Amino acid sequence: MNLRTSFLVAFAVSSGLVVSSACGSSEVAGAPDAATGPDSGADSFVPGADSATDPDGEPARDAATRADTSVEEDATPPPPPDPLVGHTLQVGARTRSYGVRVPKTYDPLVAYPVVMVFHGDGGTQDNMYGYFKYQVGSADEAILVYPSGEGQTWDLYTPAATNKDIAFLEALLPDVAARYSIDSARVFGFGWSNGAYFVNQVACRRSGYFLGVASHAGGAPYEPNDLNRKWPNGFQQCPGQTAVSFIGFHGLDDGVVGYPGGEFSATYWAYVNGCGGTRQGTTPAPCESHPNCTSGKPVTWCPIPAIGHGIWADAAKTSWDFFKGL
Repeated sequence: MNLRTSFLVAFAVSSGLVVSSACGSSEVAGAPDAATGPDSGADSFVPGADSATDPDGEPARDAATRADTSVEEDATPPPPPDPLVGHTLQVGARTRSYGVRVPKTYDPLVAYPVVMVFHGDGGTQDNMYGYFKYQVGSADEAILVYPSGEGQTWDLYTPAATNKDIAFLEALLPDVAARYSIDSARVFGFGWSNGAYFVNQVACRRSGYFLGVASHAGGAPYEPNDLNRKWPNGFQQCPGQTAVSFIGFHGLDDGVVGYPGGEFSATYWAYVNGCGGTRQGTTPAPCESHPNCTSGKPVTWCPIPAIGHGIWADAAKTSWDFFKGL
């Protein structure tokens, strides 16, 4: 269970999509399987790993780009750097880290919503930010927080009361609020791969933490240490769990986290949120929504054709539009 098998498939430039490999996870609706679940340590695309980067650490370019690296004298200069500002936080005996990106027009008198972006297994705050700049979709309307998992992963299954990453999140938001002007009632979570499993776990275990979550290439909550706690229909339940607004994304060609397991996360939250079981088309295509959610917490599912385990080019904008509507 501790063996990590990391591999890379390369960046694809077409259609604005980055395709990558990553965390092993469930091919079956519901719980991750024992061999490749996110607790197996077998994840993922590691942005910045040597085998797919140039010597300077930049993502590898395709052959056509490498063939001509000349720069004409009248070429447009590159945009100014848009860095992630790093911070550390002491949580008990552990020193944890996270990065923050504020809007370019940041005004300390304005309370901004917060989007926390969680990397996959094998990632860090910096290479996740390099891979997926959420501000491209959020139009500089939010403060972005990129936490780093200890050991480049997230602890999914240690019980919440003793879970180091639940403790990290409980300390993280007050630390961000002490440094920046935030709207603490509008905090959202976006997770990819192992990070997507983690935001599902947080939404289940600490339902009031996020106003809404976006799960990309992940799966539904699962509690191996509390399997007998269930909703009336048999779905996993967490103590004190309540409805949470949910949007999910999954590549139909994902060979790492099987599509049925990802789709089950939408079915799961539709039940918890009291929504209808039959999804209806919504915007943008190919997304679908569950109707008539009695909790008032919507559930949207986006099955993305022709991509694997990478992040959909429109995921940031689509999830941000969903969050803004809550």
